[in-house]
Amino acid sequence: MYDCKTTIPLIGLYADNELESLATSEVAEHLERCVQCRRELEVIQRQKRLLAEGVKSAQYNATALRTSIEAATVRAASFPFWSFHISRARTLKISAVVILLAFISLYFYQFIGNVRANSLYQAAARDHTLCSKASDATDWAQSDSAIEEKAKNFLEMEMSLPRRTASDYILVRARLCQLNGKNFLHLVYETPDGRIASLFICPNTNAVPAGDRSLNVDSNRIELTRVSDLTVNGTSKASCLFLTVAADQTVATALLLSATTA
Repeated sequence: MYDCKTTIPLIGLYADNELESLATSEVAEHLERCVQCRRELEVIQRQKRLLAEGVKSAQYNATALRTSIEAATVRAASFPFWSFHISRARTLKISAVVILLAFISLYFYQFIGNVRANSLYQAAARDHTLCSKASDATDWAQSDSAIEEKAKNFLEMEMSLPRRTASDYILVRARLCQLNGKNFLHLVYETPDGRIASLFICPNTNAVPAGDRSLNVDSNRIELTRVSDLTVNGTSKASCLFLTVAADQTVATALLLSATTA
């Protein structure tokens, strides 16, 4: 059962119908109970309607602007200088429309110009947010021997998993999950004060989705991206795809390097 802290970051995805069925059901159930979160959803939906109306209005104004410019050009060529005051008034109107369109363009650019993170990175961030805590799933392996056994059976290879990273993050549990239809081993690292980082490993593939930027560290090419308030990094090694998720970029990068050099 979701609380407000879990639901609020997912409301935007819920409004866009981009959540998986289980998460959609949980968010919908919480919205029925919580007035505050329903108001948040209403704000987002109202913003979307305003944006849609703004785009429609901008398209209309662009057509009106083109017509006005053509008409003003014809009049400027036809009327003598004594009628300049009429052309000036028309010019002021056109200038006002141009300024309005400029502001609308700048407003929409922040939505159109921002490319959303690859869907696999979004899925990793979502699973980290929803399922990282032991209480959220019953299929966690939590002892060292159980974690090693689960990793060995899934990866079908001997792979040394980092037990500790970023000084105080310790491997505490593991489970199998699916991200975008692919099976991953999900490893969770936790600090004594409850901060969490996730490592996802998918065998038999080395395709790394492009991130917001790339980083080369010790011959490893790392793709870095942001999903909401989380850092998601990706790289490959030995035909395995590695993804890390953490609130702190330094922790996500350190965990990824520990996993690929262990």
